[in-house]
Amino acid sequence: MVKVKSIYKKPSPHDGERIYIDPLWANGAFTEFVKIADWNQSVAPSYELWRYHYDPNRWDEYVQLYKEELKQPEKQQALQELLQKAQNGTVTLVWGNGDEQHNNALVLKEVLESMMPTRKAA
Repeated sequence: MVKVKSIYKKPSPHDGERIYIDPLWANGAFTEFVKIADWNQSVAPSYELWRYHYDPNRWDEYVQLYKEELKQPEKQQALQELLQKAQNGTVTLVWGNGDEQHNNALVLKEVLESMMPTRKAA
């Protein structure tokens, strides 16, 4: 299962493994309070693309560009590792900006869920 959560929201036992997925550390987020299991920069958007998404008017274009970046071979292994974790338990993708509608965790969640095998009804 994949969840998303801002780094500024209080950690919960229901979060499972909390993985931070931004290329830079969030301002004011102290590691001892945010309970991050891993900072996975391998699946984070490139710095240039990450800065680009701060314009909500270009969000749709950002989503497409980030999905293209995730197809790069160097990101595929990290993506597969995240997928494995999500199939075996709960993974919460943690992002650092305050925008709940425009963040890379939402895009990554969509990509991971599209990679999961669908279960057939009995």
